[in-house]
Amino acid sequence: MSEQTPDPLFPFDTPPSQETDPVLARLRAEDPVPRVRLATGRGARLATRYDDVRQVLSDPRLSRAANDTPRPPVPVPVSMQDTESISNLDAPEHTRIRRLIAKAFPPERTDRLSPRVAATVDGLLDGMAEQGPPADLVTMLANPLSAAVMCELFGVPGERREELRTWLDTATGVTGAPLEEISVAMQHASDCLVELAEQKRRHPQDDLLTALVEAADEDGDRLSPRELIMLVFIMFVGGNHTTSVQLTRSVLTLFRHPDQLRVLVDKPELVPNAVEELMRFTPIGPGAFARTALEDVELSGVVVPAGTTVLPVTASANRDPAVFADPDRLDLTRANAKEHMQLGAGPHVCPGADLARTELRAALGGLLARFPTLRPAVPEAELEWEVERQGEWDLDHIIVMPRALPVTW
Repeated sequence: MSEQTPDPLFPFDTPPSQETDPVLARLRAEDPVPRVRLATGRGARLATRYDDVRQVLSDPRLSRAANDTPRPPVPVPVSMQDTESISNLDAPEHTRIRRLIAKAFPPERTDRLSPRVAATVDGLLDGMAEQGPPADLVTMLANPLSAAVMCELFGVPGERREELRTWLDTATGVTGAPLEEISVAMQHASDCLVELAEQKRRHPQDDLLTALVEAADEDGDRLSPRELIMLVFIMFVGGNHTTSVQLTRSVLTLFRHPDQLRVLVDKPELVPNAVEELMRFTPIGPGAFARTALEDVELSGVVVPAGTTVLPVTASANRDPAVFADPDRLDLTRANAKEHMQLGAGPHVCPGADLARTELRAALGGLLARFPTLRPAVPEAELEWEVERQGEWDLDHIIVMPRALPVTW
């Protein structure tokens, strides 16, 4: 009897420079719900087709709360102990917190913030122009823009912004710090957010942190103090880092497709649709957080048994030819580009999706208007890439990003 071939390790070993993953393309066509193994050692099933990914992200029989992930190897700040991240909750707890987020973070708040986003972009581009080429897009635009917008949104005072950003960068693994430093940074960031929340309680302002504090203090569906701090932590980190990486990788995608870059420079009115197509085409990681099947669930004709870990591979769904014609072609005029699932779907869709779009539109439009001859300053082969795992205890969700993106004009 021959030995059974072990399940492949996921994420697959596809170089960042390779825009299309041939393994995912083959699986979508031939084996859409394959067995894989994760870095944690557990087995799982992938959902690779668009309809299956949407079902996994929306079906209450596929649970985030039941996902059996190991606990973090670093101490969690006291303010976060015994507190579940909103990304790990199911209804009704998840519904309760999302309802409070919607109340505190209505579309009007993003609309009011839009002029500040545009002004921040202009200021950062002024800095790039004053320095002159070459300039690193990551450190001079993408990172400071995201950090500034999140600080503005949450009402972080100017004197606290740099220290909070530094702690959060370390706590989320951006700096590559050892586990001991990550633990210390998490505690510092947590303490800072606790202090700021108390300041907003005493002196309310027109910002998201004040609105969340007020939601936490209301009778009825209130947030506990620990839930409040964890929620602010998750929203702040998610809105900061992922948007920065998306902007950086989107510009790199345009460099790889100079014909589309020229179209966008010549037709700036395409920027809103271009942002959607770039999110569809340019994943910042392979997929969303894992779910666990609470009962048998059928995906593409495959019965996934209860207790199975299922990973919705959004990067694969966004290249599904059943939804997107000629999906491996970047087309900034694509009519249905906004149907992508880069920002999630279902109950766990990104609560800051509108703000992310606002930032990306302002940054991409402003960048190309200011520097219409923008181009890479070094060959892509010289870029250094980093694979960042979103929490050492959730190895199924990673972000792939260039450490720097030197540009010239």
